[in-house]
Amino acid sequence: PCTRAILSSSTRCIRSLSSSSEHHSFFSLLILNVVPFLLRHPPSFRLPPPSASQTLMSDAQKETLLSAIKSNTLSTVWPTLTSTLDSTALRTLSTLLITSPPDPLTSPSLPPILEALKTVSTNASQSLQGKDNDLRWKVYAVLLNDEEYDEAAGCLMGMRVDDDEGRTDDPYSFTPSAHLDLLTTIFELLLSTGSPPPTHLLASASSLPGPFPESLALRYKTCRARLAGEGRRYAEAAEGYYNLSLSSTDLVDSTDLLTLLSKACQCATLIPPSPVRARLLTLCAVDARLPSLLALEGCELVPPVVKAMHERRLLEADVARRYEEGLDDSHRSVGAGGLTPFGKVLLSHNLAAISRLYDSCRAETLTAALGCSRERAFKVAAEAGARVDEVDGIVYFKGEGEEEEEWE
Repeated sequence: PCTRAILSSSTRCIRSLSSSSEHHSFFSLLILNVVPFLLRHPPSFRLPPPSASQTLMSDAQKETLLSAIKSNTLSTVWPTLTSTLDSTALRTLSTLLITSPPDPLTSPSLPPILEALKTVSTNASQSLQGKDNDLRWKVYAVLLNDEEYDEAAGCLMGMRVDDDEGRTDDPYSFTPSAHLDLLTTIFELLLSTGSPPPTHLLASASSLPGPFPESLALRYKTCRARLAGEGRRYAEAAEGYYNLSLSSTDLVDSTDLLTLLSKACQCATLIPPSPVRARLLTLCAVDARLPSLLALEGCELVPPVVKAMHERRLLEADVARRYEEGLDDSHRSVGAGGLTPFGKVLLSHNLAAISRLYDSCRAETLTAALGCSRERAFKVAAEAGARVDEVDGIVYFKGEGEEEEEWE
C-alpha cells in the first residue's frame, strides 16, 4: 500500500508540473531518481521508548514490604513501593501482602490491603488457596467495628464465590447456606446506610436452593421485606412483614412479632387503591392481634387507621398527620406532585369515603375534607372517575341512576 501511494503521488506531481516545460525536466528527474531509492531503502520510523516501569519485584522490595508489615508502617511504605511497578509486578506484590498480612489488622493498614485485594480480584489464582477471602472477612470485622458499613459491604461484595457450590476441594466454593449468609450480611449492611443493593446480588439470593437454617431464613426474609419497603414496593413489603409476623419459632419473641405486624399494617396503608390493597388491609384489619398494637410504643394509631381505611371511613386530618409522623423516614419522603406516599393514598381514601356519603359535593366542602387546594381536589376527583363542574364548583360522584359498587 505504501508503494502504491508513493507512485500515485509521484504521478500526480508530474502531471501538475507538465504545464511548465522549464520545471518539468527537473522535477521529473528528481522524482524518478528519489522515489526508487526510497522504495529500496524505506526510512524506519521508531516510536520513543515507553517510560521505564519495573516488571519484576526485587528481593529488596519484598524485604521492605515484609518489614513494613511487621513495623506497622504499611500505609506509608505502600505508595512508594507501588509507584514504579507495572500490573504484573503489582499483582505479585499484592499476592505477597495477602498471604502475609499484618496481624492483627488495624484501621491504618486497610487502604493498602483493600488495594491489594482489588488488584488480585480480577485475576484470582488458586495459589492463594482462599487466603484472599479469609482476609476479606478480617477486613470486614475491622470496618464493622469502625462503623464503616458501606466500605464493609463493598469488601464483602468482592468476595470470590465459584459457581460450582459445595465442592470440598475448592476454597472458593460456598454451600447455598453459606452463600445466602454472605449475601444477607451484605444486605443488612447496605440497609443500615440506606444504599440499594445491586440487582444481581438480589437475583443470586433468590436463585439459591434451600432449605436454609431457620435463623438465616428469617434474616433473609426480613431483609427482603425491608428492601421492598425502601424501594416503595409496599404490597411486597406488607405481605413479607405479615408472613414474618406469623412465624412460630422461639427465635422471635412476641413483641418482635407484633412489631412485624405493625410494619405490615403500615405498608398496607401506603399501597395505592387496588384489589391487592383491599386484600392486605382486610388481612391486617381482621387479625386478632391488631388491638394489641395499641399497647406497643409508637404503634398506638396503627389499629384505628387500618380499621378506618378498611371500612372506608373518613380519616381525620389530625389523626392522619400524627400517624404519618410515626412512619419510617423512607416512607415520608416527598415524591412527584409534592405529596408523600401516605399523603397521596389519603386523598384517594378520603375522596372514596366522601363519595359513600354524598352523591355530589361543593368544592368548599371537598377541599376542607381533603385538606388540599381546590385544583388538587378537582384533579383527584377527576382521576377517580367523578364528574367535575368547575363553573358551579360541584363534584358529582354518581350519575343519575348509578348505584354505588360495594367491595367484597
